[in-house]
Amino acid sequence: MSLGSTTDDELLAIVENLRLNEREPLLCNKCGSEVNEGERIVVRVHYDAADADWLVTGRFCEECAPSTIQGPKPFLAEAIVEGSIGLSAVPLSGERYSILRDPELIIRA
Repeated sequence: MSLGSTTDDELLAIVENLRLNEREPLLCNKCGSEVNEGERIVVRVHYDAADADWLVTGRFCEECAPSTIQGPKPFLAEAIVEGSIGLSAVPLSGERYSILRDPELIIRA
């Protein structure tokens, strides 16, 4: 599937369960407040053609959520989604990390 043909529903399916951080705690990029499991979070994601994947480039509490996007660059597409924070774990290592649950599209370009 090419980026140009990705529908809003397909984008939401892609970012469902997207890994939000490599370690705990999960902090808002703007104010630094901690956002915990079960709470709402706003996430900025970019599509990078070089990586052929959607990457998390910003995490915000509801109070600091951006209302506009930076706009696509020649190699990027961007979206802002809101969802709740879930937890996942790697079975053998027990490593835990935050994931995005029940995402809703706010805006995309």
